[in-house]
Amino acid sequence: MSNVQIHPTAIVDPKAELGTGTTVGPYCVIGRDVMLGENSWLQHHVTLCGPMRAGARNKFYAYCSIGQQTQDLKYRGEPTYLEIGNENTFREFVTVHRGTRGGGGVTGPTSAVGGDPGRLSHSPSGVSLGGS
Repeated sequence: MSNVQIHPTAIVDPKAELGTGTTVGPYCVIGRDVMLGENSWLQHHVTLCGPMRAGARNKFYAYCSIGQQTQDLKYRGEPTYLEIGNENTFREFVTVHRGTRGGGGVTGPTSAVGGDPGRLSHSPSGVSLGGS
């Protein structure tokens, strides 16, 4: 985690991997098994839960909740995953959940958000949102 800026009020799990040049703002929480690409930016009060991987240069605005357990009622505890591409912008209060096997996840129980660039203000769970 070279050249990473983490605000003193942020909580980052030791098992999280933050890319070079990433900025983590006040009161952010980054959980176990989160991989965040280089030059990503978290404003404040952002929650990232693993297992998930986000590419480079993603922006997460206040109160985003990314990578939480799926809300699908058919979910029975099987392993799930979230993958996010490069250069996405997640505006205030966006939630993106991990996929489910029955929810049309990509490569099994995975939610995938495309990149280069994408912009989200809302996302249903268990979907693939493509960029260009």
